[in-house]
Amino acid sequence: MHELSLSYATVESVLESIANLDACRVVSLTLSAGELSGVSIEAFRFSFPIAAAGTILEDAELIINSEPVSVFCRECNQTSPLVSIQSFRCPLCGLPSGDIRSGEDFLIQSIEIETAEVTQDEHTHS
Repeated sequence: MHELSLSYATVESVLESIANLDACRVVSLTLSAGELSGVSIEAFRFSFPIAAAGTILEDAELIINSEPVSVFCRECNQTSPLVSIQSFRCPLCGLPSGDIRSGEDFLIQSIEIETAEVTQDEHTHS
């Protein structure tokens, strides 16, 4: 299951991204998964808690937005989402198009973190 290794890579990427921040935990993680990314969302949701265990992402809410496949049509001079990934045809004119413009990526869209607040008492006892 490559989603487990993808989950570990995602956790590592998030940790690297917030390494310079005083984050005490990740509240939510929003990802974008293209329909042609090759990622099984169900398998990723299953494996993510395993990869996040023992890290500041352990209890993070995982939000995954599906990104449709869009193609560019030279005839219409427009980029449009496909009606179905079973047919790579422009939804406007019906001509075949293999010029994919979106829907292949698996990306981190946003990371919501909670930072540790330093109280006056913690400052004076350092």
